[in-house]
Amino acid sequence: MNRRLIVVAMVVVSFITMAFFARPTVVQASHGITAIVCNSDTHTATLTIHSYAGGLWSNTLYAGSTLVQFMFGSATIGSTFTVSVTSPLFVNGVSAYTTGASYGNASTTCRPGTGNVTSTHFDDGRLNFADAFETSAIYCLGDGSVRVRVPGTPFWYIAFTASPAEIAKVPKHPTTNTLIKSGLGARLYRLMSGELQVNSGHPNGSTSDYVFIFKDCALPAVQ
Repeated sequence: MNRRLIVVAMVVVSFITMAFFARPTVVQASHGITAIVCNSDTHTATLTIHSYAGGLWSNTLYAGSTLVQFMFGSATIGSTFTVSVTSPLFVNGVSAYTTGASYGNASTTCRPGTGNVTSTHFDDGRLNFADAFETSAIYCLGDGSVRVRVPGTPFWYIAFTASPAEIAKVPKHPTTNTLIKSGLGARLYRLMSGELQVNSGHPNGSTSDYVFIFKDCALPAVQ
């Protein structure tokens, strides 16, 4: 009887172990697509990928509304590399674009040769939605606050949120550019011009801060 129980237990453990290792691997997005070129002569799309956080990365490549390929791999932090995919779907005039890259996707239109215009785009509501090498993301919240996030793994971390009251502590036109709030290497300033500016870490290959200038976030209407 004991031997039978041992055999049954071993079978159950083996089944659980096989089920665990059979689970699909979830690849965290740690990269951004900084450029995409689609050559309709060779039916090839070439992606330039920058790894912001290092480790595993993944994204999908489309031609029009059709999925061409799911791509994944591993990269060292700060590296930039290219990946090329050939498909008969990449014909003149079709849109080639990526999804799934948490640090920015890219899109283009397939044309003969390599004279294509590419664009990086974030679709999460950030103000700086088209900067390929941004090192901070700036958002306007519903109450008029400014929220700044910085790259992290697997998501962007909240560096700080500056409320309307905190922003109002600095005059609208100070005599010098004045710091309002900072956190995790990102800084929010009121400029002498009256605009707001966020500075954050150096973009890839640069020795200067990433800078984004914008106007005040809209305050909610008074009821």
